[in-house]
Amino acid sequence: IHHNWMESCRPVAGFEYHREIGSKWLESMGISAELPNILITNGAAQGVFTALATVVQPDDVVLTESLTDHGVIGTASILRFKLGALPTDDEGILPDAFERECRARHIRALVVTPIYTNPTNCLMGLERRKRIAEIAEHYGVYVIEDDVYRPLLEQNLPPITSFLPRLGFHVSSLTKIVMPGLRTGFLIVPQHLSIRASSVLRVTGWMGTPLMAEIGARWIADGTVEQAVTVQRALMRERQTLVAEILGDAVVRHHPTSLSAWVRIPHHWQEEWFASELRKNGVAVTISDPFMTVKVPRPNAIRICVGGAVDTPSLHHGLMQIRHTMEQMPGVHAFDVMY
Repeated sequence: IHHNWMESCRPVAGFEYHREIGSKWLESMGISAELPNILITNGAAQGVFTALATVVQPDDVVLTESLTDHGVIGTASILRFKLGALPTDDEGILPDAFERECRARHIRALVVTPIYTNPTNCLMGLERRKRIAEIAEHYGVYVIEDDVYRPLLEQNLPPITSFLPRLGFHVSSLTKIVMPGLRTGFLIVPQHLSIRASSVLRVTGWMGTPLMAEIGARWIADGTVEQAVTVQRALMRERQTLVAEILGDAVVRHHPTSLSAWVRIPHHWQEEWFASELRKNGVAVTISDPFMTVKVPRPNAIRICVGGAVDTPSLHHGLMQIRHTMEQMPGVHAFDVMY
């Protein structure tokens, strides 16, 4: 591996040999892209932001899942675009709802996470992917695909963006699958937007940090990333089995190799009270509020970060605390009393 990455801050898209190694890694997962269309980013969050900033103007309408990654919600506030919510099922965004929105008003972009949607853990099948791509193509909607969990998936499903060479942005990262501190990602952009996307990257951070890209490239090349994915998959299978055994029917949606679980809580609990009670016992979960695209009734569910526990015994303890709390009635709160 070359060493001139230490002595230069160009090209903005990332050093060619870093992108070459990234390209080979993407190809190993069935994702093809020309080298000039690959940008190195500081993780997937910067990739999604860069893609949106490349094509979206203030007051444009961008659609996403009704419950989605909070980074997209924050980006809407910064870039001042209008965020619209699409209903989902087990496979994610409903095509009919997407098409209705496209017919009703001009939609500039769709942000979608088809593998292990955060927080609801949807997994989009092949036919759904094709249909979403067909609708986007017909109405000229840019699709920004957050595909960070792909390496964990043990199925070969093509990205939605593989059907949309002129409209698709594909976002990937090493952060979720190797370690949180390795903030290196790859953004694939349409060929005619590569210059614009690079300029957005430059003004928001100049370029992906070369040191992180170098570590990522070396670990891809020497097999460390592949080993990390193998370990992650095995560990998640063990942990997700534990989730199913302890929480049973309360689990709305999870998958053998996903990093989280979407879990329903009893109707006598409100989400924030439930989370507060768990915090008293050293257990942290995430309620739905940070993920809500628009203000709608809460689903009365929580996200459990299965991959976040230090070890499996710690996860077991946390899950038992969750089950125990589900079985309890909440305390009486002052604002519940009617005068």
